Amino acid sequence: MEYQNAIIEKADIGYEGHGILTISLVFKGKGWGQGLPGYRLDGCDAMSRFIDGILKTMEVEWWSCLVGKTCQIGRESGIITRVGGPLADKDCPGDWFDAPSVAIKCREEWEGK
Repeated sequence: MEYQNAIIEKADIGYEGHGILTISLVFKGKGWGQGLPGYRLDGCDAMSRFIDGILKTMEVEWWSCLVGKTCQIGRESGIITRVGGPLADKDCPGDWFDAPSVAIKCREEWEGK
C-alpha cells in the first residue's frame, strides 16, 4: 500500500450515463490527480454507508464541504482504495475509509448473501 497526501478537488453524487447512482471523489496531490474508482452502490444500504463513512472519516457534515479538504489516500496497484484524514495513522484501520469493503457488502446484498 502506497500512501500520499492529497486535497479533495471534486466531490459529486449523481447519475451517470446509464442511470446508475454514482459517487465521485477526485483527489489532487503534488504533480498528480486521480479519482476514486466508481463503485455501483445503488439499490443497497451500502450507498448510505459509503457517504457516512467518508463524511465521518473527513470530519465534515455535508458532502459539499469535502472539496478543498486535506486528506491522505492509500493506493494498491495504482488504484485508490483508502481515504483518511490529514492525521490518519496508516496502521490504525479506524482512521481510514475502505471503499472496496463497502462495495463488497453492497454486492453481497444484491446477491442475497
